[in-house]
Amino acid sequence: MLMPAKVWLATYCHDPEDTLASRAAVSAELLTKLFYGIVVRFTDGTDGCVSRSMDGAVRLTGSVREPLGLVRKRVTTEAYEAGADCVVLCDFDRALHWSSGFIDELVLELARLPSGDITVYGRSRRVMRTHPPMQRLTEGAINDLFSVAAGYAWDVTAGARAFSRLGIERIVMASDEMTRGVDCVWPLRAIMDGGLSFEYREVEGLEYEDNPARTFGASVSCALGEDGEGVDRQSARRLFYAKQEAEAICRLLGVRRSS
Repeated sequence: MLMPAKVWLATYCHDPEDTLASRAAVSAELLTKLFYGIVVRFTDGTDGCVSRSMDGAVRLTGSVREPLGLVRKRVTTEAYEAGADCVVLCDFDRALHWSSGFIDELVLELARLPSGDITVYGRSRRVMRTHPPMQRLTEGAINDLFSVAAGYAWDVTAGARAFSRLGIERIVMASDEMTRGVDCVWPLRAIMDGGLSFEYREVEGLEYEDNPARTFGASVSCALGEDGEGVDRQSARRLFYAKQEAEAICRLLGVRRSS
């Protein structure tokens, strides 16, 4: 089932409650068959059961407070340095779901790689409707901001994309964006480069997974400076993400805040 090119998976996981253990036990073996190699970065608070399910992978560890953009850069670069022809960067829980629920689609997508220096995977309308309303609202706003900046109506907030080696060198390694804003910044860098190829693929396998461990919540609450009292934490978290994305676009484009 291995793909013709050396396609690696680069992923990351924060799962202190061990909520992904059962799914990881089922899907981990399948992922190792689909990909030439896997780099997975676990937070230091992630339970050992999930970590042990990925015994065949290159396993990294780090703090939950490490910025998400830096985490994504780290795992992608690690796969590049291991000799990957192409790297698929994807949230761990989404990778588990895509491989277990939409295996035919994933196999077809992997067989196409590397098809561009960056391939952005977005969600179909049906898939977007599986997400909670606040997430649809804020991520829709982020995608609208991206379309204004880039001129392309893409869903850039699904947490999945693929890079060629050249794409990693000129997009990921060249980027100094450390926040979640890499969702927008990395595709924008490819479009602005002028010498890189890019494409957008709408897929069904990136459905919403009701996983409370999906995000690096500790870093968000720290940045918000709130203890959660009187705050809808899910809404606050999503608004904070949208703020990060908008600020990252402005930094890349050189937009300065008016005084």
